[in-house]
Amino acid sequence: MKCMRLLREVKENLEAAIELDATAQNGYPQAFLGYLYAGVPGWPLSFVNAKSS
Repeated sequence: MKCMRLLREVKENLEAAIELDATAQNGYPQAFLGYLYAGVPGWPLSFVNAKSS
């Protein structure tokens, strides 16, 4: 699914931005990452696999 691949890429980019500077833009990357987790459907389409949940 192209949509999930793009969402996974966005998630990885946000995590990389948080690693570089967690205080960037007053926490916007963390807030947007939380929004992604809230909006993405659960397993099996989620960011995590069944073993890590």
